[in-house]
Amino acid sequence: SLLEAAGELKDLPYDINWAEFDSGPTLLEAAGAGKVDIGGTGDVPPVFAQSGGAPLKIVAVQARTKPNDFLVVPKDSTATSISDLKGKTVVVTKGTTNEQAIHNVDAKQQLGLNIVTGGDHEQSYQMLVDGKADAFATDDILLYGLIARHKSQDKFRVTGDYLSYDPYGIMYRKGEPQMKEVDER
Repeated sequence: SLLEAAGELKDLPYDINWAEFDSGPTLLEAAGAGKVDIGGTGDVPPVFAQSGGAPLKIVAVQARTKPNDFLVVPKDSTATSISDLKGKTVVVTKGTTNEQAIHNVDAKQQLGLNIVTGGDHEQSYQMLVDGKADAFATDDILLYGLIARHKSQDKFRVTGDYLSYDPYGIMYRKGEPQMKEVDER
């Protein structure tokens, strides 16, 4: 990480173990189970997690200055924007900010989308690959990463107008004495 490269993590009075999650809901599930102490996610997943009783505290929010929600479609699709998908099926990952964004765009533009969800980004992407959806909507960096990881540049492309500007937040589990001390400084 950048902090490690800069030498900022040397001689800390605690250990840092990095974990990678593909979406906010999976990160927050791990945090609620005591497997993660601190993490960053979009703004909607913590709301769902807290309403479900997860013991989390949101301590910071970073506003995005550029759009980051787009679509991935098959290369031969004629769709270049969300409006081109009127009446079609769009997959999003359950509980993500992107799910809320697609529902908002659908309602605002009266597109009559069939919005389906995958349990995580890999499942959502697989639904697109399997032809169960006409498009997959999520953060552009995740879409490009999925296409690259699956070596499917010849089959899929990222397209569309931006769907939302998603703020990101940092949270930690309530009752973590070390994190509470940092938060209160």
